Amino acid sequence: MNAIISSKTLLLLSLSCLLPLPASAMQNIVKSISCSALDGKSGENGLDGLPDSNCKNGGNGGQGTLHINNGSGGNGGNGAANNASGGNGGNGGNGATNGGSGGNGGNGGNG
Repeated sequence: MNAIISSKTLLLLSLSCLLPLPASAMQNIVKSISCSALDGKSGENGLDGLPDSNCKNGGNGGQGTLHINNGSGGNGGNGAANNASGGNGGNGGNGATNGGSGGNGGNGGNG
């Protein structure tokens, strides 16, 4: 079910580049995004948090894997700046067991 919702959300986001949508419709789409989509995959950096959404915290960096990025963990995404309070930066991913470096945590967003 989540895959269907996610694909519909992505379709709406792509169509928004072509068709003008009311601001309220775009705001509802941003508020319905699953925050785990901001987390990095193995060895990848997390994405930055989204302002004015339930995902203001940065995504976590992906864990290090032997054959990806020399085993290093991804960096955490930065927290979004928000009107009331900024989001927290995501955690850096751990390095792989072969001695890869851990990723850095993301910066917090300004409130």
